[in-house]
Amino acid sequence: MFSLPQLAGLSLLLSFVRAQSSSSAYVEPTVPTGTPIPGDYTGALRPQIHYSPPQHFMNDPNGMFLDGDGVYHLYYQCENGESPRILTMHTGHATSRDLYDWENQPIAIYPGADGEGIFSGSSVIDSNNTSGFFPDQTNGVVAIYTLNTKEEETQEYSKNPVLSIGSTQFRDPKVTWYSATQQWVMVVAYAQEFTIGFYTSPNLTTWTHASNFSHYGLLGLQYECPNLVQLPFLTNVSIENPLDSSNVNSTDYYILQISINPGAPLGGSISQYFPGIFNGTHFSAVDGAARINDFGKDNYAGQFFYNIPPTSPQVSIAWASNWQYSQVVPTGELENFRSAMSLPRYNVLANTTRGDYTLVSLPYDLTPLYSPPTSLANSSSLANSSLLYDYSTTVPSGALSFNWTITSIPSVNTTGTANFTFMSSVTGESIRGGFFLGGDTPFFLDRGNIKGFDNPSFTNRFSSNNLINADTQTFRLQVVIDRSIIEVFLDNGLRSATATFFPQGQLDTLMISTRELNPGIQVSADVYGLKRATMATTMDYETENGRYDDEPRYERDRSASPRPVKRDEDYMKQRDDNYRGGRDRSASPNGRMHSRGPAPDRGGDERESAARNPGSNLFVTGIHPRLNEADVSRLFEKYGEVEGCSIMKDPHTQESRGFGFVKMVTAEQADAAKEGLQGEDIDGRTLSIEKARRSRPRTPTPGKYFGPPKRDDIRGPPRGGRYGSDRYDDRRRGGYGGGYGGGGRYDDSYRSSRYDDRGYGRRDDYGSRNIDRYASSRDDRYSSRGDDRRGGSDYYSRDGGRGYGGDSSAPSRDPYGGGKGYDDRDDRYSRR
Repeated sequence: MFSLPQLAGLSLLLSFVRAQSSSSAYVEPTVPTGTPIPGDYTGALRPQIHYSPPQHFMNDPNGMFLDGDGVYHLYYQCENGESPRILTMHTGHATSRDLYDWENQPIAIYPGADGEGIFSGSSVIDSNNTSGFFPDQTNGVVAIYTLNTKEEETQEYSKNPVLSIGSTQFRDPKVTWYSATQQWVMVVAYAQEFTIGFYTSPNLTTWTHASNFSHYGLLGLQYECPNLVQLPFLTNVSIENPLDSSNVNSTDYYILQISINPGAPLGGSISQYFPGIFNGTHFSAVDGAARINDFGKDNYAGQFFYNIPPTSPQVSIAWASNWQYSQVVPTGELENFRSAMSLPRYNVLANTTRGDYTLVSLPYDLTPLYSPPTSLANSSSLANSSLLYDYSTTVPSGALSFNWTITSIPSVNTTGTANFTFMSSVTGESIRGGFFLGGDTPFFLDRGNIKGFDNPSFTNRFSSNNLINADTQTFRLQVVIDRSIIEVFLDNGLRSATATFFPQGQLDTLMISTRELNPGIQVSADVYGLKRATMATTMDYETENGRYDDEPRYERDRSASPRPVKRDEDYMKQRDDNYRGGRDRSASPNGRMHSRGPAPDRGGDERESAARNPGSNLFVTGIHPRLNEADVSRLFEKYGEVEGCSIMKDPHTQESRGFGFVKMVTAEQADAAKEGLQGEDIDGRTLSIEKARRSRPRTPTPGKYFGPPKRDDIRGPPRGGRYGSDRYDDRRRGGYGGGYGGGGRYDDSYRSSRYDDRGYGRRDDYGSRNIDRYASSRDDRYSSRGDDRRGGSDYYSRDGGRGYGGDSSAPSRDPYGGGKGYDDRDDRYSRR
């Protein structure tokens, strides 16, 4: 592939495609040159279809473009030392033909000297040689980025500087070509002046200030990472395949995307966008509203790929983390990496029931990753029922996608809930979400029952309202989970959320359930396994702990994606084929690496064979919390001898989780009990019974994990006495109120005090989140800013800053979808 050649200046870099030299004379001793950094992508928490760095810390995506050979280039900020040193960032580089299978390239840009850092920027293809640097080429690449020094942040090249205002808060240039004026356009942040500057240039080296865009939307502490991109409009966002080319219309509308950090309503970093018109020098927003890209907490600083035709949906990737905790998440100690990118997403605009110019984001085509190509589990009759799927042995990657469609929703007096839960059969951990079809139709996502990371800023619950389309009376949901990251897409991407999580035990079971739906509502669901994408480095794949197999059980050929051509209509046709799954891809390579862990246990196959369920072990959900194991056993004894019964309980409170296992002596007795008790109503809960895949619980995954301290383990006040109480607990703080809440408004059926009093003094490196990633000798951006650590704000609150998950101590009821979800709400929604 290519890297960037050495120049005297270090902020605007020029490169010839496939040039081989480095970009700088200074290289940190621990960072290799001329060869990709090796990486181990087999860890239990390592995402398998989301890009992550081979080693160490990564943050903002930069300089992304699609070249003329159909190769996507992803650049990103990274630090390749043993601990994050934000002031000495490098630029990493990876390439892909399909945005899922990535090949790591050598470090692209190094700092010019010790103490300097390579910060955000962009790359463009100077196909017309406007710069004069590429007389015999149409594929010359120019990278424009921010060089951070102790004195200032500038954009420069060998004729220093290209742009400099003598400020340490001038950064993140994003450059694009504006064909109407035959000019390059740059948007750049005057960070703490809350201003985006617009510059123009005929040649990429001489820049003229054109206008400013200032003090719009959420301000936070500073503006960062602006993007200006032209987007097409959808004719109808509600159809089954909204990105079909016949439904995508070219327009003159742009969005200006601005990231802020800190200052998000949920705390830390967030991105917002402003739709409007751009005339080559000035951007005019349609209004001053702050539209949020993603209602989760782990989607920041997204960038759009350069060189995708403006008539096509634009493709973006964001950083899937948050500056409040990105440098202390446990993957650093456990697996030698921190952070991943979001899924690649298609982006278009649409007018919706309550919001014009809505950014619609959907995952880039996942169908080539389906393994097998058909669904692993499905149901077309899920109304007031449930679907349970154990994917511990059928999805080696641990990555799963499912979608549900709810139709024939009444326009008035609507009731019922639809919920999903991903669970660990080893630890009982879970991550869950759900949709309430009545009132103002809130959707929530909850990572509070994941135990592998504890931080006062790691907000547990997120929510958004999603009005049901009056024309179709339909609600659609797509969910993608990938070991330690989950993304949800509501109603064809009208809203989306991204959340990271770090379980002690790998999630291996999915439950989808609906309750108390109106008669006539129809629900269908499909579950797909996703094969491990290729993350090619000098180290290949080997499973160390036997939990995720190297080879999937289902094989499917995959070949390189076809190379896009320059004509817009051909690009659209290729994109449509991709979106509908009309391409093949070759299987990922199967190699081996030197394991850093213990030698593989050759007895694993025998033990797993012995653990397979002979047919007598039943998985039971919908168990009322008041029933104990003796009560459940008595129910099953009518059909034969019960060998054992185990109800899953919360490890801290010992409360029933509403599901468990019943083992009969023979498979015939189990079949009789399943047939006799299936769908039985016991104290208002409907039993759902399936054959378990195993005869006993799975052996816990080896390795050291950092779960929260148990209450009995806390000896006196936590370190410094600062985080020992619940005063910083993100569930007691505000959120977006009715829109994107993090507090406690809708959550009375999910509230619980059982995690609110955890101590936070276990780790002594939380202080690193206060680091000023752009400051050296200047002011500390984060000093004394307790508000951005709390995971909440009452900025948008409608009633005292309460969103989801307040401070009530009412016990949660059937949190895994076996019961009522959002019941007992009466008419609270209608009164607002």
